[in-house]
Parts: sequence; C-alpha cells; structure tokens
Amino acid sequence: MKVGLHVQYKVVTSKDGKQLVKFKCPRCGIGLDSDLQTAGSNDICPECDSPFVVPGIAERDAVEAEARRRLQQREKQRREAQVAANARQEAQALEERRRQEEQAQEAARVAQERLRFEAEHEAEQQAAAARARAPATSADIAELRYQLQVLNASVATLSARLPGTVGPDRKEVSDGVLKALAKWTLLPLAVLPGLVMLAVTGVLGPDESEGLVLFALLLCFIGGVFVLVKTVAWANLK
Repeated sequence: MKVGLHVQYKVVTSKDGKQLVKFKCPRCGIGLDSDLQTAGSNDICPECDSPFVVPGIAERDAVEAEARRRLQQREKQRREAQVAANARQEAQALEERRRQEEQAQEAARVAQERLRFEAEHEAEQQAAAARARAPATSADIAELRYQLQVLNASVATLSARLPGTVGPDRKEVSDGVLKALAKWTLLPLAVLPGLVMLAVTGVLGPDESEGLVLFALLLCFIGGVFVLVKTVAWANLK
C-alpha cells in the first residue's frame, strides 16, 4: 500500500490485463478503483460526491516510460532491419548491373570478332578473285614447270623401285620368272620317277611290287612329258 496525495492506494492487474489503481475515498472511505492511465486526473466519489485526485501518478509515468522505451526499441529494430534490407537490395542491384555489364561486354566482343572475321573473309575472297582475273606471270609459269618436273622425277623414281609395273619391265619380269621355273623344275621332275622306283623295289618284293612298279612307270611317263614341256619353254625363252 502506497500513499499519494494523502490517499493510500495500490496498483493491481485485472484479469483482462489492465492495470488498476485501488484506493479509498478521502472523505467517506469507500473503496474505489480507476484505470492507471487516469492517475493524476480529478474525479468525484460516487458515494459522497466529494472531489479527489486519482493517485498512482508515479506508476503511470513508469508504465508510460517503459512503453516509450519498448516503442523506441521496436522502432530502432525496425530501422536496422530496413537498413539491412536496403543494403541487401543495393548489393543485389549492383551485382545485377555488374552481370549485365559483363554480358554486354561479351556480346560486344563477340560481335566485334564476327565483324573482323567477316571482313577478313571478304578481303580474302576479293584477293582470290583478283588473282583469278589477273593473267599468269612468268613467275607463276616457272613455278608450275618446276612442280611438273618434281612430279615427273617422283614418278620415275617410283617406276625404278617397282620394276614390272609399267611398260617393258613387265615383259622382263615375266621372262625371268618363266626361266627360273623352267630351270629349277627340270631336276625335281626328272629325279622323282627314279626315286619312286627305288623306294618301291627296295621295300617290297618283286611279286608284291608289280602294281606299284606300273604306277611308278606311269609317273615317269607323266614326269617326262612335263620335263619336255619345260625344256621347250626354257629353250624358247632363251
């Protein structure tokens, strides 16, 4: 219980959250209560109609000061949040402008490269057209003759390394091959029947080797025919 303006009072909180000042009428002593926000204002007792001043001015001032402090705190937080949001938006805007500038620079570079390439290509086409229209000079003719001589020399070198591929060399290679065949096949064909005869008569007896002897004679006849043919071919090749 506090004393204010010669009146005892106390500040309580109602069920609905309001702060009330409870006191007694200075004249009749009836119990009264008023809202804390009305502290310091004049009022009249409903019982004896005597005027009085609602006590609790200090508590009212404290509550109002606390409310102002909280309001200022919320306002400060709101301003700080707004500043941070503005800073983020500005940073995002700067990043977007930087990205757009880079894209514009890249597009300008690509366009410049394309124009340079087109200009060089057009210049090359014009130079080629000018060279095609211009008559051949003595230097051009000399260069063509030199290239033709180099080509002929390369063909001659290739022909020398691969005989028998063109011209008369093929006839020479064919004759050499036929002579070698005729020379080196005479001896095996002539010796083969005799070797067969020796083998048959040496391993088997006279009675058992009669049929084989006939077969060996047939082989000798065939071998003789081949030897004759090869000999004639060899003689013609000489």
